[in-house]
Amino acid sequence: MKLTGHLRSRMSQRGINKRMVDIVFQYGKEKGDKIVLNKKDALKKCEEIQTTLKYLKKIMDKGGLVIVCENNSIKTSYRYE
Repeated sequence: MKLTGHLRSRMSQRGINKRMVDIVFQYGKEKGDKIVLNKKDALKKCEEIQTTLKYLKKIMDKGGLVIVCENNSIKTSYRYE
C-alpha cells in the first residue's frame, strides 16, 4: 500500500516506523476504514509468537524436522538429516 506524505510526517512526529505499520496490517483487526491493533491484542500476539519461537528452537535442536504427507494424511515425522 502507498504511504502518503501526510502519513510519513505523522509517523515521524509520533515515533511510528514502517515496520510497526506493517505489523498492524498483519495482525490488526479491521474496524470500518481503520485497522486496529490494541495493547491487549498485541500482548496476545506476543505470547503466541513466543510459544512459536520456543517450538522453533526445539526443532532447531533436532537439526530440523520432516513431515511426510500422503492422501491428505500425515504419515510420519522424523529429524532432518
